[in-house]
Amino acid sequence: DFENGVCIRCGAVEETEQSKGIDAEQEIENSDDWEYLDEEIREGGDFRYRLYSDGTIELVCYYSGDATKVIVPERIDGYQVTGIGVEQFHYIKKEKTQNGVVEHYYRPDQLISIELPDSVVNIKGNPFCYCDNLVEIKVSDNHPTFETINGVLFDKTKNRLICYPDGLGDKAYTAPNGIDEIGNRAFYGC
Repeated sequence: DFENGVCIRCGAVEETEQSKGIDAEQEIENSDDWEYLDEEIREGGDFRYRLYSDGTIELVCYYSGDATKVIVPERIDGYQVTGIGVEQFHYIKKEKTQNGVVEHYYRPDQLISIELPDSVVNIKGNPFCYCDNLVEIKVSDNHPTFETINGVLFDKTKNRLICYPDGLGDKAYTAPNGIDEIGNRAFYGC
């Protein structure tokens, strides 16, 4: 599924007749300043990721595990995790058939808690927007970029609300003073 030429699941840029003439520099600009080493999506445990040219990684596409509480690792396959892409926590369920593997997408209903390491300093959009029962996002008190207040995730360097977890279920929410921006899909599903 593409929105404005970018896959809403993994961030890939859709190739259309109009986009074939776009040069690489313009494509990076249109895809939120990604500087991937290549377009290969690698797998490490329950995560899929892309390698940046600086040797760090961004989690992309899907988390394929079934845990209720997920702790995002600081490193996967020896690479430091510095980013989380759009809709990262929109799961995959794999079913084996006689002809191979078929992927079926489903909402991560069992996920209730996510903890992010201090190494994650870039989050694109709201990677948790399909997590209907998510009630808390955790970061350390000394996280360089993000903070959580009552389970709600904020980018403290940009005064932006990133994600209000769907599972909190409040009928109304007032953002703390100093929040200047509500991120894309921050209240998705609420």
